[in-house]
Amino acid sequence: MFKIILILLISFKSFSQCITTPNGMWPNFVVSNICTDTWYNLNNSWTGEYSLIQVQQGYTYEFDAYRCLNFFCITQKDYFVTLTDDQGSTIYTSGLTEVDNYLVWQATFTGNIRFISHLSSNCNFNSVNSVRRYRCIGQSLNINTFDFELDCESRVLKILDNTYNHLNLEVSQDGVVFSN
Repeated sequence: MFKIILILLISFKSFSQCITTPNGMWPNFVVSNICTDTWYNLNNSWTGEYSLIQVQQGYTYEFDAYRCLNFFCITQKDYFVTLTDDQGSTIYTSGLTEVDNYLVWQATFTGNIRFISHLSSNCNFNSVNSVRRYRCIGQSLNINTFDFELDCESRVLKILDNTYNHLNLEVSQDGVVFSN
């Protein structure tokens, strides 16, 4: 009688979460940026280093890290990025940045975060000039933060946010008209 032994090898990608920052903080101040969907570059950055970024609750951010290899900045987009609280003790998210594949995170609070970069998920680093960059790509709509008033007679739906700004939606057979 023959016994068949099946050996199943499973391969999966596992990333560590790199919070070590032996190269310290760069720049030496908290970076804040208006949410305009424009990249804010932190030039002359090193891996194994972090930047303090001011974020706002409900806004979504994209993070990237790379090294320019020549004058035309042919980028090496395989740096590993970790986002933590301002002390570097609570990890919010981490991942590998690649071509057109940025680390995306939505802020659940208003305050500062650490934006940390490493060469890979092995948390290795060097002291070669590179770029860390981020951008705010907009505020997410949280339906729970709005109040609604519907006037059936005029067919107007008034949407109030928590600052009492409002948007009117007038629905008719011709479509929807927005006003505020």
